[in-house]
Amino acid sequence: MEKRYDLIVIGAGAAGMAAATVGIGLGKRVAMVERELFGGECTHYGCIPSKTMIRISKAWQFTKHLETYGIQGAENLQYDFSQAMKLVTDTVDRVYEEETAEVFSKLGIDAYQGHAKFVEANRIEVGETVLFGDKFIIATGSHQTIPKIEGLTDYHTHRSIFQITEKPDSLAIVGAGSVGVEIAQAFQRFGTQVELFSRHSLILPHEDQELAAILLEELQEEGIRFHPKTHIRSIEGESGAWTLKDSKGKTYQAASILLATGKAPNTSDLGLGAMGLLNQAGRLILNTKLQTKMPHIYAAGDVLGEYGFSHMAEHTGILAAMNAILPAQSNYERENLSWVIFSDPEFAHLGLTEMEARARYGETVQVYRMPYYQLDRAKSEGKEKGMMKVVVDRHNRILGAHIFGARAGELIHEVGIYKQFGLRLSQAQQMIYADPTYSELFKQLGGQAHLDQLQERAPVKLFSRFLQIDYEKLKNPFKH
Repeated sequence: MEKRYDLIVIGAGAAGMAAATVGIGLGKRVAMVERELFGGECTHYGCIPSKTMIRISKAWQFTKHLETYGIQGAENLQYDFSQAMKLVTDTVDRVYEEETAEVFSKLGIDAYQGHAKFVEANRIEVGETVLFGDKFIIATGSHQTIPKIEGLTDYHTHRSIFQITEKPDSLAIVGAGSVGVEIAQAFQRFGTQVELFSRHSLILPHEDQELAAILLEELQEEGIRFHPKTHIRSIEGESGAWTLKDSKGKTYQAASILLATGKAPNTSDLGLGAMGLLNQAGRLILNTKLQTKMPHIYAAGDVLGEYGFSHMAEHTGILAAMNAILPAQSNYERENLSWVIFSDPEFAHLGLTEMEARARYGETVQVYRMPYYQLDRAKSEGKEKGMMKVVVDRHNRILGAHIFGARAGELIHEVGIYKQFGLRLSQAQQMIYADPTYSELFKQLGGQAHLDQLQERAPVKLFSRFLQIDYEKLKNPFKH
C-alpha cells in the first residue's frame, strides 16, 4: 500500500531540510527522502568540516607570530595533525546530532532512507516503498566533477580530504575556486607544501579580480606555489609520490592530489529525463518560480547548478516550498546575492563585480575604494591588508560590493541592506559609527559618495570655485 503526502522533498541537505520544515510548518503532510546522510553536503563535506579546519589553521598560524605580542617560547610549541582532524570530525558529529532522520521524525516529517526515483508524475519508489505526492521538491544536491586526466586514479575531493589523519608533505590542488583556495591556505599553514593549479590567470575567476590579486599575494607570501593558466594532462607514480604533467610538458611533484574543479547537479538517476524535465546537459529546466515543466514539481539548492552555498540552498528551499504550497508565488531573485570565501582574511561578494557592472551599465558606473590600512581599527589589530570596494550606478545606488579583509563576511551584510532596499551609498555618511570599528570602511565610502553628489550641484560648484575647495582631499584626507 502506497503512502500519500501533500509534499515530498527528495534530498535532506540544506535545501531539503528548509523545504520540509516550511511544509510541516504550513500544516502539510510531508515526507523527506535521503539516499546518504541527513544534513547533506554542508554538514558532512562542506561548511562544517572546512570552517573547522580553517579555524584550526588560523590558530596555528597565530601561534607562529606570538613574539610580536611579547610572548616567548612559540618555537617550542608542537602540532598534532591527527588531533586537529579529530576536532573536525567531532564538530561534524555534533552538528549532525541535530539533523538526523529521528530529529525530523519528531517534527512530524516522515523520513525515508534510500534512493528515490520517479515511476509516474506523482509517484516515486524508495526501495520497495511507493510514495504518492501532490507536490515535489527536488533537492538532491551536486557532485564533484572529475576532469579527464590520464593516469588519474588516486585522489581526494571535498568528500574525503577532511577525513584524513596524516598530513601530506605536499598537496597538488587542481582548481583555484573557493574550495581550492580555502583548503590550500589551511594545509599550507599546517606545513604541507601546496601547489595550486588554475586554468585562469588568477585565483577565484568569478570574483572581483582586483581583490583576488591581493588575496593571491597573501597566499604566495605564506608559501603557496600558484600555477596560472595550467592544464594538468597526465599523472604518473603512486600515492605519496605523484608526478603531474601539464599541457606544455612541465612536471610537478606532490604526495597527494585534491580535485576542486567544480560540481554538477545530481539529476541523472531520478527518472527526470523520461519526464522531459532535463535539458541536453542534464540540468533541470526551471522557471523563475523554481518550477519545472510539470507544475507540481519544483527544485532547490545545489541541484539548480548555480551557487554552491548552503545559505542559497536554504533560501531556495524555503522559496520552492512556499511556491509549491501557497497560492501566491514569488520569483527567485539573484540581484542581491552575497557569499563569503573563508580565506584569511575573508573575501566577501555582493551583487555585480566591477567588470559585470561596466558590461551592463557602461561608463556611468562609479567605483569607490577604501583600503584597510587607512582604518584605525585595522592598524590597532595588525589587519591592514585588504580593501572594501563598492560599485554604484549613476544614481549612487549600489550595484555590487566586494571586500577582502578582516571581518569581510560580517561587513558585507550592512552593504547588502543598502542594496536590498535601494538606499544610496551616500546615505551611509548620515549615520554616526562607533569608533574604532571595521564598519567605518563603509562610512568612509559613504562620505566620499556624498561629497561627489554634493559638488555636482550648480550652487555648490560656484561656491567651491570661490573658496577653492579641494574635494579630493576632503574625500580622502589620508592620501594627502
